[in-house]
Amino acid sequence: FLFGFLDPYSLYGKFWSLIIKPAFLIVNNGLHFLLPFIQNLRIYELSLWLIFVFLLYFSFIFSFSFFLGRFFCNFLCPVSAVLRVFSLKTIVRLSIDNTKCIRCMKCEKECPALCIDLKNQYIDFSRCLLCLRCFNCPTHAIDFRTSLKTKNSKKEFFNLSKAFILFLLARNKLFAFNDYRKLRRLPSPPGSISLEHLKKNCVSCLLCVSHCPSKVLKPSFDEYGIDGIFMPVMNYPKSFCIYECNVCGSVCPTGAIKPISIEEKSKIQIGRVKLVKEKCIVYRDKVDCGACSEVCPTKAVFMVEYEGRLFAPETETNYCVGCGACENVCPALPEKAIYVEGHKIHNKAIIRKEKKSTEKLEDFPF
Repeated sequence: FLFGFLDPYSLYGKFWSLIIKPAFLIVNNGLHFLLPFIQNLRIYELSLWLIFVFLLYFSFIFSFSFFLGRFFCNFLCPVSAVLRVFSLKTIVRLSIDNTKCIRCMKCEKECPALCIDLKNQYIDFSRCLLCLRCFNCPTHAIDFRTSLKTKNSKKEFFNLSKAFILFLLARNKLFAFNDYRKLRRLPSPPGSISLEHLKKNCVSCLLCVSHCPSKVLKPSFDEYGIDGIFMPVMNYPKSFCIYECNVCGSVCPTGAIKPISIEEKSKIQIGRVKLVKEKCIVYRDKVDCGACSEVCPTKAVFMVEYEGRLFAPETETNYCVGCGACENVCPALPEKAIYVEGHKIHNKAIIRKEKKSTEKLEDFPF
């Protein structure tokens, strides 16, 4: 959870998905209205509230960098915390020569990482960038020296401990609030195995959201709880998961969404279809409709005789893979009559066997 917020690599992905890409889409939408004679332009729907939330978050980090220099890199960045380990034990490192130092404070003022403490004649190597600005010392008191026998000071140990506590908090269950929605649990993407696996491995880089061809994936806000914010979630009211698509798993850099074949995906059940007959327009209004059955790729939704010449939808949940196509096309308002209830742990779907016709045609049927 916290790692996804502070990791610079996932921050880069969120910046492109929630700032740069929407900016281009806004320009595209504007051109659609300004230049109506261009036929190939289409209007894209934007989640303005999610963009606004990320802008606030990005402004917070930018403010730290603008006013406090490398405060974010030194104290908050989990990647920096890991890299500090490699800087603690080195053969050669910077050192202050007490006999040459005149306490002019020039090096301390020049240091962008705030790692030089002249009062105690100490350099914090867990934060040092090796920018070598301190080499401008007028007396050359700072230089590279061997450090094979140098022991970690208490301050160095304390700073390293703080960095690793921050890193561990990002990976353990201290922030794991699993208070899912009681009325509806949205499924996690195919290949993510379970919601727990997704939360444990996802860094919210949003590469899957950017590459999804059907745009069914969106950054979550409260769908997974506070520890799942900005992680990918299925947005069935806007689109559906293409039955023969596995792009999200192929672009995921952390294994949060495992790369799976199309054949493997066809057997994964990320959720089960739920039909609320009281909201279905066939049962409620006695009108013809079979949209959900027409788009279902596994025939988990099918039509049966109802009243007179009416046919009504029924479901067989064992065949459902949770693609959400039925929910996406359902015309019932204000709430969908059919929807997908997500699994905490993905199940296996049963592949429906088509009955082969045994009739022999003696001639063409037309």
